[in-house]
Amino acid sequence: MLVRRKEIAEMYQEGLTDLSWLKLPPHTDGRVWQDYIIQLGSTEYRNELFDYLMANGCEVMKNNYPFPVPKLPLAQKYEDNTLRLPCNENITNKEVKDVIKLIKQFK
Repeated sequence: MLVRRKEIAEMYQEGLTDLSWLKLPPHTDGRVWQDYIIQLGSTEYRNELFDYLMANGCEVMKNNYPFPVPKLPLAQKYEDNTLRLPCNENITNKEVKDVIKLIKQFK
């Protein structure tokens, strides 16, 4: 299960690395990939990509952890600008490639 999630994360990392408008998570060998989280420049842009991916059949998730904003403003900003890409061990390589293709077509 964890090996498959690592394979999926590597596919995302390789497929999305050339997109300057997208910040990818740090890639470390020992990481356990519960989710593959991408960061965008603004909440508005994140919402546009979210809507685009959902409209095209990609089950992507917004981060909606309710941080107490006055105490953790940087954490809240991070959450508001990120999306979780599908990283379930049951997703096929074709589905991962389809997600990558959709993201590349977005901008």
